[in-house]
Amino acid sequence: MNVRDLSAEWRSEWDEFCRESPDAWFRHTTDWLDYTLNYKPEFDPASESFMVTHSKEIIAVCPLILETVDGVRQFTYAGGYGPTPAFSADLSEGERDTIEGMIFDEVDERAAEHGVQRVKMQHPSLAEETPTGTESYNYLVRHGFVDTSIHTQLVDLDRDIDDIRADLRRDYRRSIDDAADTFEATVFDSENVTESIHDQYKQCHIKDAGGQTRPDETFEMMYDWITADEAFLVGAKYEGEYVGFSYFLAYDGGVYYASSARDPDSDTYDLGIGHLLQWEAMKWMVERGLDTYEPGWQFFDRTFPHLASDKEVNISQFKRGVGGTTRPLSRGEKYYDGDLFREEYTEKVERYAEYLETGG
Repeated sequence: MNVRDLSAEWRSEWDEFCRESPDAWFRHTTDWLDYTLNYKPEFDPASESFMVTHSKEIIAVCPLILETVDGVRQFTYAGGYGPTPAFSADLSEGERDTIEGMIFDEVDERAAEHGVQRVKMQHPSLAEETPTGTESYNYLVRHGFVDTSIHTQLVDLDRDIDDIRADLRRDYRRSIDDAADTFEATVFDSENVTESIHDQYKQCHIKDAGGQTRPDETFEMMYDWITADEAFLVGAKYEGEYVGFSYFLAYDGGVYYASSARDPDSDTYDLGIGHLLQWEAMKWMVERGLDTYEPGWQFFDRTFPHLASDKEVNISQFKRGVGGTTRPLSRGEKYYDGDLFREEYTEKVERYAEYLETGG
């Protein structure tokens, strides 16, 4: 077995492998790696992604990006969690364990080589199987990671659309019905998306964020994903003008709610546009025969070690409105710098203690 860097000549094989691996999802692909390498240029990102090959065939991949965030050298995705390694479905349990250890040894070696102080990884909820096949625990703890697992929401799409609607929270259904009388919603996929429509989404995103938060190249990539059937966009019109959009990744039967934007100057900002965009998207998912929808992370209160903000709690409540079930999301971070760990976790302890002292 050999460890090889992800290079130009291996990109096609890498992506083909991701399509077949039960552990991989879109964030393992070269498309997402390219996006992350362009997302925050101020982090000076560089690819350290590598694969394990046997007889010139890929048997495992490890997406890895080196960044410097607030002076901290780390393996992360735009400062956040990168995906866990993905393995061939043909490996035996023993072979997989061996290669898993080999991969994390390689991560440690690269961390030492580049002065990395921390690495963050999480298992993709939309991957076909759990991180270790039949086992359902956070296997990152076997490799020195601190368990920072949270929860996410998953919706089973393999049902009749009426059953899915019945699973929506009651106030969510009311908001959808009210918004449907106000807005005209359209789904844009590879068959009908245009550069003009996608540019309207971009401009709405910039306006909603109070300025452009990422380079033009990332928006161009997102347009390309739609044309490649790896994403779709839903827009809502009011009086002939688009006033809101939601963007979804769609890969290998799974869908992830990736982005939304609304015109902050529109009088319609609080008229249920987000609820309608979600519902129109879910109807499209069912029509296309997709399997699972992940609205996103779930936070219920300020708990340790993640002290969720009020905004995060409110967004979580909105996402739970689409129904489905709340599931664990395995993730972890490994520190190579004791001072950094002490500084960050001391701050978290003090913030949580302060929160408890004020009555929660």
